[in-house]
Amino acid sequence: MPYETLIPLIPLLPILGFAFTALFGRRLMLRYGRTATEIVPLGLVIATWVIALLVIVPALQHASPFGPLVSRGEPFDLSRRLRR
Repeated sequence: MPYETLIPLIPLLPILGFAFTALFGRRLMLRYGRTATEIVPLGLVIATWVIALLVIVPALQHASPFGPLVSRGEPFDLSRRLRR
Protein backbone atom coordinates (compact mmCIF):
# COMPACT_ATOMS: atom_id res chain seq x y z
CA MET A 1 0.00 0.00 0.00
CA PRO A 2 1.45 3.43 -0.87
CA TYR A 3 2.64 5.78 1.84
CA GLU A 4 0.17 8.43 0.67
CA THR A 5 -2.60 6.11 1.87
CA LEU A 6 -0.97 4.83 5.07
CA ILE A 7 0.24 8.10 6.60
CA PRO A 8 -3.21 9.77 6.88
CA LEU A 9 -4.54 6.63 8.59
CA ILE A 10 -2.19 7.11 11.55
CA PRO A 11 -4.14 10.02 13.12
CA LEU A 12 -7.47 9.06 11.55
CA LEU A 13 -7.92 5.60 13.09
CA PRO A 14 -7.72 6.72 16.76
CA ILE A 15 -10.15 9.55 15.99
CA LEU A 16 -12.56 7.02 14.48
CA GLY A 17 -12.18 4.84 17.58
CA PHE A 18 -13.04 7.79 19.80
CA ALA A 19 -16.03 8.70 17.64
CA PHE A 20 -17.30 5.11 17.69
CA THR A 21 -16.99 4.95 21.48
CA ALA A 22 -18.63 8.35 21.95
CA LEU A 23 -21.56 7.51 19.68
CA PHE A 24 -22.20 3.83 20.40
CA GLY A 25 -20.25 3.05 23.59
CA ARG A 26 -23.05 3.44 26.11
CA ARG A 27 -25.51 1.37 24.08
CA LEU A 28 -22.96 -1.38 23.50
CA MET A 29 -21.98 -1.43 27.17
CA LEU A 30 -25.57 -1.73 28.36
CA ARG A 31 -26.37 -4.47 25.87
CA TYR A 32 -23.15 -6.54 25.70
CA GLY A 33 -20.96 -5.39 28.59
CA ARG A 34 -17.80 -3.34 28.99
CA THR A 35 -15.60 -5.65 26.92
CA ALA A 36 -17.67 -5.07 23.79
CA THR A 37 -17.11 -1.31 24.00
CA GLU A 38 -13.35 -1.76 24.36
CA ILE A 39 -12.79 -4.07 21.38
CA VAL A 40 -13.22 -1.56 18.53
CA PRO A 41 -11.11 1.32 19.97
CA LEU A 42 -8.38 -1.06 21.11
CA GLY A 43 -8.33 -2.76 17.73
CA LEU A 44 -7.99 0.59 15.98
CA VAL A 45 -5.11 1.64 18.25
CA ILE A 46 -3.32 -1.64 17.49
CA ALA A 47 -3.98 -1.15 13.76
CA THR A 48 -2.53 2.37 14.05
CA TRP A 49 0.60 0.99 15.70
CA VAL A 50 1.06 -1.58 12.92
CA ILE A 51 0.57 1.08 10.22
CA ALA A 52 3.06 3.38 11.96
CA LEU A 53 5.59 0.53 11.94
CA LEU A 54 4.93 -0.10 8.26
CA VAL A 55 5.77 3.54 7.58
CA ILE A 56 8.69 4.15 9.95
CA VAL A 57 10.74 0.97 9.41
CA PRO A 58 11.27 1.55 5.66
CA ALA A 59 11.98 5.22 6.38
CA LEU A 60 14.75 4.25 8.79
CA GLN A 61 16.15 1.78 6.26
CA HIS A 62 16.34 4.45 3.53
CA ALA A 63 13.66 2.87 1.39
CA SER A 64 12.05 4.96 -1.29
CA PRO A 65 10.41 7.53 -1.09
CA PHE A 66 12.32 8.47 2.08
CA GLY A 67 15.87 7.76 0.80
CA PRO A 68 18.05 10.83 1.44
CA LEU A 69 15.58 12.49 3.84
CA VAL A 70 16.70 10.32 6.74
CA SER A 71 20.38 10.71 7.58
CA ARG A 72 21.98 7.67 9.16
CA GLY A 73 25.71 8.36 9.17
CA GLU A 74 26.04 11.90 10.54
CA PRO A 75 24.57 12.76 13.96
CA PHE A 76 22.28 15.76 14.20
CA ASP A 77 24.15 18.78 15.60
CA LEU A 78 21.77 21.42 16.90
CA SER A 79 24.54 23.89 17.86
CA ARG A 80 25.67 24.09 14.23
CA ARG A 81 22.12 24.84 13.15
CA LEU A 82 21.70 27.60 15.75
CA ARG A 83 24.88 29.49 14.79
CA ARG A 84 24.23 32.10 12.15
